[in-house]
Amino acid sequence: MVSACVSPDAEHVRLNFLGRYIDIINPSDESIYGRSAAGSKDDVDAAVAAAKRASEQWGKTTGAERAAIIRKLAELIEQNKDEISKKEAIIAGKPLQEAAWDVDDVIGCLQFHAELAEKLDKKQGQVVDVGMAEFVTKL
Repeated sequence: MVSACVSPDAEHVRLNFLGRYIDIINPSDESIYGRSAAGSKDDVDAAVAAAKRASEQWGKTTGAERAAIIRKLAELIEQNKDEISKKEAIIAGKPLQEAAWDVDDVIGCLQFHAELAEKLDKKQGQVVDVGMAEFVTKL
């Protein structure tokens, strides 16, 4: 059981200083499966600030760089599919096979978006025809 707050930019992990937690309930038997730190306003503000910083950095990456990162995430999920599926089945109260299908869907979506990022990267700098001569834009 892990009880910690992780910043979205992974700069640090810190224990919830308020000591407040939310129980994660197993819906099949109503037992406590785990605990999650209950975030404070400061935690939310820090997460939003970190997300803004990450978004700025993400916006500076090329499509090829994004594709590599997205593919790595898909690979890590694939490597841990059994564990993720089991946890999803318990937390969501669904059959293991259905949870495994959900994880497969996540992997497929990530791979699809990695491919789109690569396609976009190949079109960088090209003029996009938006159907109106008075409007011109480039990728």
